Amino acid sequence: MIINFILFLSIESGPLCPENAANNDTSLALITFDSGPDQYSNATPSTFNFSTAYQQIFKPRIQNGMFAFVNTVPNDYNGWHAGALDHTAMDQNGYMFLVTAAGERDSEIFTFTVNGLCIGLRYEFSAFLANVIMESYVSMLVVEPNIRFEVRASTETNDLLAESITGDISRYSNMTWKKYGVSFNASSSSVTLLMIAHVPEVSGNGVAIDDIELRVCSTEYSGFCPPGWSIRCSLQMIKRFSLGLLKSDE
Repeated sequence: MIINFILFLSIESGPLCPENAANNDTSLALITFDSGPDQYSNATPSTFNFSTAYQQIFKPRIQNGMFAFVNTVPNDYNGWHAGALDHTAMDQNGYMFLVTAAGERDSEIFTFTVNGLCIGLRYEFSAFLANVIMESYVSMLVVEPNIRFEVRASTETNDLLAESITGDISRYSNMTWKKYGVSFNASSSSVTLLMIAHVPEVSGNGVAIDDIELRVCSTEYSGFCPPGWSIRCSLQMIKRFSLGLLKSDE
């Protein structure tokens, strides 16, 4: 049984954690989408423990409101960076999450729940995003991707704890990855991490997503961990608890 603890609820718009912040290398969850020789992966969102409002496709072509896990950007449209690779370093044939987020505004691209966070500890929810449309492509119908990151308490009221909006994700001559996200001070021990389309229903809006991560910003905190836990326990154990991997005998 999972018990949620909440001290207070306040909406934050915290920036990404500084690169030199303590424990920036302590990842509680990291989704890289694996790798494989086939351009289209047969994995599904449930493989990586998240859900999405978009329809998955396993072959060309990715139309509005659809997504695929691909190891290169497919040549579905003239304006796409066909052949571009994922972001994960040292990841041959690595897959990325490619979405044509031109469906209904506020539709959920990514929804992922994490349990066992320490109250008062600061975390960072982030992902690397890239516009799949080339800078040189000209069309009055195309808009730039714009994604809203949200952190919500996993409770009946689903309270918003933190949010950040990317703004228009720019196009470049070569597909360019950039890190986006939000940091938050955990006021709930169980949270839902979301990426949401922040544009109206229009054409274009193709975005590649990779290396989605939740990590600890710092071990400095004021609050408490779930019963039986403390900040003195190893971060590796916090990691296992957060991902729901602890066995009943641990």
